Amino acid sequence: MAWPIHEKIQRLLKERKKRKKDLASHLNIAPQTMTDICKGRSAVTLQHLRGIMSFFGLRADYWMDDSREEPNESDRLPTATPPPGAAEMEAATESEGRPVHIIPLDRQEQPVRSTSGRTDDSTAEEGKQGQQGETSG
Repeated sequence: MAWPIHEKIQRLLKERKKRKKDLASHLNIAPQTMTDICKGRSAVTLQHLRGIMSFFGLRADYWMDDSREEPNESDRLPTATPPPGAAEMEAATESEGRPVHIIPLDRQEQPVRSTSGRTDDSTAEEGKQGQQGETSG
C-alpha cells in the first residue's frame, strides 16, 4: 500500500496529539490550506516539506518514501547539541535574570565582500569620493 505525505501527516498529528492548526501555524499558512494538504487536495511544496520536517523532526527520506507508513530511527533528525559552556551560561543568566543570546561561531555575521574582495563599507566610501570628483570637474 502507498502512504502519501498527506496520510502520514494525518497519522502523526493524531499520534502526537497535535492539531492541523498547530502545523499550519508552524508552516505560516492558513488553517484551510493545511486542511487541503491533509485531505490531499493541495500539493506539498518544498517550503512546506521543510517545515513539516522540522515540526515532526523527521528527515525528507521518510516523507518522500510512500512505501513506508512508520518512520524508523534513521528517519529522525539529529537534535542540535548546545555549544560547550552553554549550560553554565544559562545558569548564570537565570541567576542574573537577564536573557543572553548565544550565537554559534559559524553563524556570526561576517563583513559582506563585493566581487572585488573589498567590504561594502570601502565600496560605499569609494562611491562617495567618485561622486564628489564628478561634481568638482
